[in-house]
Formats: sequence, C-alpha cells, structure tokens
Amino acid sequence: VLEGSDWDNIETIQEKDGGYIYKFLKNGKPIWVAWNDNDTEKQITISGINSSSVKITEAVPNYESGKEVKNYDTAFKTEAKQVSDNKLMITLGETPVFVEGN
Repeated sequence: VLEGSDWDNIETIQEKDGGYIYKFLKNGKPIWVAWNDNDTEKQITISGINSSSVKITEAVPNYESGKEVKNYDTAFKTEAKQVSDNKLMITLGETPVFVEGN
C-alpha cells in the first residue's frame, strides 16, 4: 500500500496512549497508517480527510501464514467507511490498518 510513498515527508498525527497514526503521501494523495499497542480496542479519530468515504485495509492477511497468500489483491480484509465533517472515527484492535480516501 505504501510503495511509492514520499518517505521524507511522513507526518505524525498521533503518538499517545498506545494509539499511533501517521500520514503518508503517495502520488499526492494521503494514506494514513494507524495501529493500537494496547491490550484492548481503542477508538481513534482521523481529521482532515477530503473525501466522503475511505477504504480501510488491514495490514495482516486473512491467512495463518504468508506463504498461503495466492492473490495479494484479495488477501487482506477491506471495508468502506463514510467520512463525516472531514473526520473518521474507527475502533482499532490488534491489527494495523491503512486508511485511503476514495
């Protein structure tokens, strides 16, 4: 997901209470990476999203082992979420996620 991103201009959005959010730019479009280091789920808010919806992709495939992955386009759980007032509220579990505007 992050291949081809501008690695020199990563923006730190949040680094507190075990919740982490970083903003990358890829071809001029933002991609947020978020994860939770807590033992319990954590609700986070990402602001400044200039899109009505986003695609959220889990960073860990739906398999026990990476060698089981046959097609990377379908190996990761994704979902669409609506954005309200340029903000997205999501609950993070133990799996890091990528958030991309549509």
